[in-house]
Amino acid sequence: KRKQPEVYYPNDERLNQAFVDFVEMRKKIKKPLVTDRAVTRAMNRLQRLSNGDNDLAIQILEQSIFHDWQDLYELKGGKNNQSNVKENIDWSKV
Repeated sequence: KRKQPEVYYPNDERLNQAFVDFVEMRKKIKKPLVTDRAVTRAMNRLQRLSNGDNDLAIQILEQSIFHDWQDLYELKGGKNNQSNVKENIDWSKV
């Protein structure tokens, strides 16, 4: 009998699949999320980093999966970083 995968985000299939993929990647790099507390911590961190934006959360998860990172980080070169750069430019001096 095959074990059914965990359902972390029942209301968003894409986000749930991205989180399942992140959990699987962590197992492959031999840094599994072994406790319920570790899973909850990762989910809470993802919520904070994405401000509740599921599309951004998926991008954050995909970034960590792509780089085999064991934690979740702010999106590199994302919308937030680009807008901050634009706001800091003094166009009158260009």
